[in-house]
Amino acid sequence: MYQKFIPKMKRITSLLALAFFTAISLNAKVWTVSFDSRPAQFTNIQTAHDTASAGDTILVNGYGNSSNSLTITKPLTLIGETIVGATSGSEQRTRIYSINLRRINSYTGASDVNVYGIDIDYLSVDPYFAGAQAGEQILDNVLIERCDLAYVNFSASPPYSYSNFTFRNSIISEYITGLGAASFSNFLITNCVIDGYIGGYTSSTGYGVNGNLVVRNSAFIDRTNTYCFNNLEGAIIENCIFYRSEPTGCTGCTFNNNLTFFCLDNSLPPAAWSAGAPNVGSGNIQNADPLWVAYPALGDAPWSSTHNYSPQAGSPALGTGTNGTNIGLTGGNAPVDNIPTHPKTPEVIEIDIPVSSVPAGGTLQINLKAKTRD
Repeated sequence: MYQKFIPKMKRITSLLALAFFTAISLNAKVWTVSFDSRPAQFTNIQTAHDTASAGDTILVNGYGNSSNSLTITKPLTLIGETIVGATSGSEQRTRIYSINLRRINSYTGASDVNVYGIDIDYLSVDPYFAGAQAGEQILDNVLIERCDLAYVNFSASPPYSYSNFTFRNSIISEYITGLGAASFSNFLITNCVIDGYIGGYTSSTGYGVNGNLVVRNSAFIDRTNTYCFNNLEGAIIENCIFYRSEPTGCTGCTFNNNLTFFCLDNSLPPAAWSAGAPNVGSGNIQNADPLWVAYPALGDAPWSSTHNYSPQAGSPALGTGTNGTNIGLTGGNAPVDNIPTHPKTPEVIEIDIPVSSVPAGGTLQINLKAKTRD
């Protein structure tokens, strides 16, 4: 992410170039954050947030700081550089230790937030604010895409309310928890790799998501001898692959058109985890090798950028999902063969400055060529 002029035909990834394209696409102000020698407007991400206005975009270069944190309290878009890579060099992983989505009063909070291409250790979601009246503790319209998430926690106290949350094309390496007790609507986890678990409200049964949580076209891996769900009630799980990863821990959930392989118990739907409604479902495939292009045959391996979760010819996952889509990552409405490690912002591959100088007040022409990283 260099911010300087370079000779023609040099490949760059630049905060300046990303800001150029983002400003065009969003017609909003763009702010840049850097924690090393690469120039930007800010060296502190919280200061950038506090300076930005609702609807702005913050571009964050890669860095390896393990203690930085950000509290988001307004509608913003946050874009990182990549979720893999070293902590120094030309391309660094953008790592933020903790991101907190909060509401500060009845009209200002972290709704309408988009986060792309960031490695996040802790994501905390909590709509509480002092003096809140009934129906005001709400967060909605949040998209997390192409991120690497370790721990995700939703504050699960009623009357909190969450709606229109989407986790897409992301990695969940530890857990998403708290999905119960509070009100949830239109909550989607889609085309993700999950080598952790999805958890409900763990204090007792009786707190469910009532069909408002859908887990779709995801790959559950690396959970041998333990569960993929933890006291989760009323979720819909469809078109997912459980590869040596136990699909247990649900009560009253619906399992449609999923596939298990190499699990301790390949039964679908699985037995209910606790007292309450049984799990139901249809169209499931039990103990069948999905024939992924590149994944250790014995499973029991966490996510890697070198994997390829595409089904080969003859795979039972091809065309057997709901509505004829594939089971697993390559089906659904956000198909991938592995989690993309970069956000969708374009990569500048050529920059041409046709003149060496311009008069004061003149216009400098810069020609850019870029390619999509969709």
